[in-house]
Amino acid sequence: MRKILTNIVMSTALSFGVGGCSNHPEYIFKGKIDGEFVEYYDDANNNNDLFVIDKNRNEILYTDKNNDLSIDTIQITTGGNTTYYHSDSTNEDVKKVIKKGQEKFDFYLSRIMDVQTAPLMDPVSRKPNITNDDSKKVK
Repeated sequence: MRKILTNIVMSTALSFGVGGCSNHPEYIFKGKIDGEFVEYYDDANNNNDLFVIDKNRNEILYTDKNNDLSIDTIQITTGGNTTYYHSDSTNEDVKKVIKKGQEKFDFYLSRIMDVQTAPLMDPVSRKPNITNDDSKKVK
């Protein structure tokens, strides 16, 4: 696991050093969401990657190679076994895995936005807590 995390850190550093920008900076994230480690970053190949270590210690890497927020590959490591799934597969079982993976990918992106915009939200209404002036909140 240390090697994987080192590779992630290195590829992230390279992507910022070489590319200098992100395809989707609104999702750049590294932290815990619902008890799971979640990291969204652009890798050295300018892919959008979402890396998750779930509550069962499974490692899942979702990769969007086309910058369209649709996953192209999923890499799942459980125990010592790693399996790769590709969106262009004709295998019906793989298509189901990719579909479920896309749902999870979308869920994590939504949760990242929730976490990152939480300081802007009113804790009671969960609506944006933005003011036009010092006396009025926008509702």
